[in-house]
Amino acid sequence: GVPVVEEPEGLEDALSFLVAQGFGYRHWTDAYLAAFALAGGYRLVTFDQDFLRFPGLNLLLLKS
Repeated sequence: GVPVVEEPEGLEDALSFLVAQGFGYRHWTDAYLAAFALAGGYRLVTFDQDFLRFPGLNLLLLKS
């Protein structure tokens, strides 16, 4: 199964950093998920190529 985890320490700092890079309100949800993964040391698994824009993200991009 997939575990449910609390927001990791450092999430706000990671999100602030990504938002400062110019990821505006239209990409806020993506920025939040990327920041969550970055702050928690998690891998983000997605079909969405838009996540390639986030530097340092441990990303597993699936093919559809």
